[in-house]
Amino acid sequence: MVIEPKFDGAGPFIDGMASVLVGKKWGYIDRSGKIVISPQFDDSGSFKDGLAPVCIDKKWGYIDRSGKIVINLQFEKVNSFLKRWLL
Repeated sequence: MVIEPKFDGAGPFIDGMASVLVGKKWGYIDRSGKIVISPQFDDSGSFKDGLAPVCIDKKWGYIDRSGKIVINLQFEKVNSFLKRWLL
């Protein structure tokens, strides 16, 4: 067993991190199972291109891999953030 079953829920590992539910709050772990972003969000999504959608009080925004909010929690709905490159 790689990670002991100690979370109330979990998402898939994407970009080396997975969202986990602890009680009623979501946070993120690395592949060793260590919590790297403390559970503080009402809901969360997977990291893609270095950003993940998170929700507090029914407002969504995005955090970076350090847990810093980089796009304010201000939206009713969001999708996973993907970088778009212009050719």
